[in-house]
Amino acid sequence: MSTISGVGQTANAATGTATTGSKGMKIEDFLKIMIQELQQQDPFEPMSSKDLVNQVGQIQNIQSTMSLSETLENLSLNQSLSAASSMIGKVVVGLDGSANEVSGVVTAVKVEDRKVHLELDSGQRLSMDNVIQVNGQTATGETA
Repeated sequence: MSTISGVGQTANAATGTATTGSKGMKIEDFLKIMIQELQQQDPFEPMSSKDLVNQVGQIQNIQSTMSLSETLENLSLNQSLSAASSMIGKVVVGLDGSANEVSGVVTAVKVEDRKVHLELDSGQRLSMDNVIQVNGQTATGETA
């Protein structure tokens, strides 16, 4: 009978999927293996209660890690959105997708694919991740 020994758990924030071990096994894969193991176990040597409790504990740890990861991702998104909103009306400088420097007055903030983007008066879009400078003056020249 095969066993699944201790697995390290990590959460991938970029994708929001929990993985186990260094090879990136998804929780769905882990559950499939566990179910397959239960179906294939020798009836004369069933899995001990201790092993089953350990595996259930591992699943609960993975679920907790996934939940925590999702909560932290939402918190980070909300913080980025709040910071971006405070830039409306201000002049920003950043890098576009081709690493060219762009600047303009922030006219709107949008969230797309869980990423915060600034809409500039020039019609360009700038990712919050690529902002390199926020000027302390508004578009009208007043100090913010």
